[in-house]
Amino acid sequence: MTSKPQRLPSNEAQQEAEQRWRAAFENSTIAIMMGNFKGRIFAANKAYRKMLGYTRSQLCQRTFLDITREEDRAANLRLIKELQNRKRHHFQMEKQYRRKDGNLIWVRTNVIVVQGTSDIAPFWFNVVEDITSRKYIEEELRVQIARLRETEARLQAFVDNSPNVIFLKDSQGRYLYTNKQFKRVLCLSDEQINGKRDDEVFSAEQAATFQANERRVVESRVPMEFEETALQKDGQHTSIVHKFPLFDAGGEIYAVGGIVTDITERKKEEAARRISEERYRVLVETANDAVLSLDETGAIQFANPATTTIFGYDSTELIGKPVTMLMPEFMRKMHERGFGRCVASCEPHANWRGLEMIGLNKNGQELPVEISLGELNQSGQRIFTAFIRDISERKQAEEMRSTAIEFLTGPFSDQDVLDAVRIALERRRNRREHGQETAKIRQRFESLTRREQEVISMVVSGMLNKQVSDKLGKSENTVKVHRSRAMKKMQAQSLPDLVRMMGQLNDPSEVLS
Repeated sequence: MTSKPQRLPSNEAQQEAEQRWRAAFENSTIAIMMGNFKGRIFAANKAYRKMLGYTRSQLCQRTFLDITREEDRAANLRLIKELQNRKRHHFQMEKQYRRKDGNLIWVRTNVIVVQGTSDIAPFWFNVVEDITSRKYIEEELRVQIARLRETEARLQAFVDNSPNVIFLKDSQGRYLYTNKQFKRVLCLSDEQINGKRDDEVFSAEQAATFQANERRVVESRVPMEFEETALQKDGQHTSIVHKFPLFDAGGEIYAVGGIVTDITERKKEEAARRISEERYRVLVETANDAVLSLDETGAIQFANPATTTIFGYDSTELIGKPVTMLMPEFMRKMHERGFGRCVASCEPHANWRGLEMIGLNKNGQELPVEISLGELNQSGQRIFTAFIRDISERKQAEEMRSTAIEFLTGPFSDQDVLDAVRIALERRRNRREHGQETAKIRQRFESLTRREQEVISMVVSGMLNKQVSDKLGKSENTVKVHRSRAMKKMQAQSLPDLVRMMGQLNDPSEVLS
């Protein structure tokens, strides 16, 4: 006889179902909370308590508003009231909870109304999902998108405000993008250029050049530089164009970019400069005067053909050599000091314009010359140009003219003519010796200290030691020491000898300056 399954009493079944529901509620990995319409929390499972860090008893002493961020409370309360007033049966809301430790977390709440029974009041049932990680990711993504848009805006502003023409073409040579400068110089609109190829915009010859250059870039797969011409509204323009390939993730070229720098004005300036330089070169090469270029040390950097004619040196023998090799030994130190002052003062001394000096030929023969010095500052480098003229013939003519005037003013015989010639030659020799002596005196004067130069200049002008000391604000003994040293350096045997030497200098005041 088959026995029938024994039925549990109804109250036992109900108790078992409640226990199963409680076990499922408490051990669910989904956070669940229940509350009444007064806002009080009366049940919360383990996942919910763990999410907020509260115990069961602590949560039961709080309302849902206590754990809701202040800024979210009004919206949350409004939705609960709509449930209570049966204006809605459920709602979903993203908000922030404040945990027991004070930290905020993002959650999505799914709330439904559970209708009550005769002995149970209606309440709401809330399934809560922690979406903090997702929110952080969304916020980071939002920040990254904002930064990307800002970067794009900056790049767009940079490209549109660039004075250079900028363009981008696809692999078929059609324009994908052109900046404002491109459209301005070619008087084109986006509609007239976007999607077009060069042969639809430019002349056949220009288009062929542009396309050939881009094919070279694609074939080489590296950036390249070209010089291209294009017809604009004001005429033909020359530009330096940098073209470069753009690669996709697979390493294939999908576009070619270009940045164009207009060098039309630079080309004109270069052409004008070449013409000017050629004129200067012809002038220097054909000049009768020697023309030398010197650096700040006085080394020769260039010598024209006339230098060979006057001094006997080939230009290759002079390059890199000091200019003092073209003057007698006794003048070299004096020249070096004078040139050094010229460099230090950053402007040529007055004595360097039309200055008569003695030159030295390669064969050792001395010759009178006239020198002028100019200066050019090129890219921060100072270059000095010396113009040197051989004045031997002029000096001879002056001597002969002086002798001829004396000779022709009275009667003369054959002996008179011979005497006149002798006198002229003697005067020339004396003048040369006088010039050499003067140069030596000047060299001695240059060897004096500044104070010694001041003292002897005042002494030869007739001032006593006491007067000199008063003017300089020094003691008389100090003045005597300077005077004694100066006379020794000048090799003057007496004060009259010193006066004669100073008088022999053309203009001591210029030496002092």
